Amino acid sequence: MDSVTMGGDVSDELSQVVSSITFKKENPFIHVLPGIFIAPAVLIILCNINTVLGTQGIPATLAPSTVFILAYLISSALSSYYLLYSIKKHLYESSVVTYYFTRGRDFNGALLYIRNAVTSSTLPSPSTGILLVLLTGAYPVILVLARKAVRRHVAEEEKVLLGRNYSGDYSIAGIALDLALTVATLGLYASYLSYRVIEEFNNHITRVHGTHPNPPGPLQQEVTEGERDSLTPRVIGAVLFILGLTWGLAYMGVPYSFVSNLSLGLAWFALNHILRDKSYPFILAVNITLTYILLIAGMATGIAGYPVYSGLFKGVSEGVRNITSSMPLYSLIMMIFLNNLSISIPSIIPMGSLALASGVSNAGIIIGLTIYGSPLDTALRTLSILLYPYAITELLAYSILASSVARLETGRKYLAIVLTGILLLLLAAVLEAITIIQVRGSNY
Repeated sequence: MDSVTMGGDVSDELSQVVSSITFKKENPFIHVLPGIFIAPAVLIILCNINTVLGTQGIPATLAPSTVFILAYLISSALSSYYLLYSIKKHLYESSVVTYYFTRGRDFNGALLYIRNAVTSSTLPSPSTGILLVLLTGAYPVILVLARKAVRRHVAEEEKVLLGRNYSGDYSIAGIALDLALTVATLGLYASYLSYRVIEEFNNHITRVHGTHPNPPGPLQQEVTEGERDSLTPRVIGAVLFILGLTWGLAYMGVPYSFVSNLSLGLAWFALNHILRDKSYPFILAVNITLTYILLIAGMATGIAGYPVYSGLFKGVSEGVRNITSSMPLYSLIMMIFLNNLSISIPSIIPMGSLALASGVSNAGIIIGLTIYGSPLDTALRTLSILLYPYAITELLAYSILASSVARLETGRKYLAIVLTGILLLLLAAVLEAITIIQVRGSNY
């Protein structure tokens, strides 16, 4: 009898706790400000990068960027704190409510409570979020972590309380694409991304907790949000947008490639992750195509932005030529191999294609600068280098290493692809070194 009374008291106490909980929506205003502040700061720095690299002092034209950067750090710190606090608070309170509504029927409520506790623990605390943003400026990383936690929570709670999941998963390809667009837009996309996180959070409160303290009723209509649509056209569209923007800004004298190369590397990984269920020959063909697209786009950027890029890359070709002019064959092979390996080996891990995209694009820019203003026969002779065996082998090795991330979970196949790419890089280095020695000998 006492145990029954105790159980009733616990139930009444839990009911009071649930009734006292209120689910509040988040205001998006403070969260969209960081992206608005950081974009002009980065743009000012890019427009003055030649001046910065050419002088030891800081030019006065950069002064406005410091104000924007300070505003970005303050607003992103506040946004991170409120966002992480709201999500962690919601994860706890909704777990209690879900357990209350499902207890006695099955274990879903209890399991959801545990899962939400784990999800909450993977997020930085609000105070840690402030420190991370102030010390590193990595506000977009906080946003994708928050969006991942919200999506996971929404999917699990909808399945428990509504009987099915109406929201799609936030995959690593989606994360890479969001980060790529954030970088490509100089941070402005972070405003849209933060708005989407808040919108998904608020929609979830309306859909699932709108009838609180009563359990949610059946939905009146289908809800289709999230990533139901394929990411493939979005990634391809992002790549084309970034390439076009790079060329256009180069023509206007803005060295945007320093930013676009990073976003293209993230998009490259996102595309490989999306295609991971396709056959490997198809994946490799896509990577080869993308490698040549980046190289050709780099050439177009070098030609269109010759006035700005000639100053930034001044002396690169001459410096390399001077270094290799007296090297013995073995040293030349090792230098070429290690240089090519250093920019391509990170691509075998998730989101590691940043260095490779930069290397391929910068190589294209240097070729574009070389053929700019040259007679047609000289330009064609320079472009014929791309048909040399070492160039074809090197670009193929880059493509193989970049594509390996699509087979990351296959163990031996992944290792075989990586080793094949490394061996081809070594072969390309041998062929290139022999070619350099032959050309060097013919000049004497």
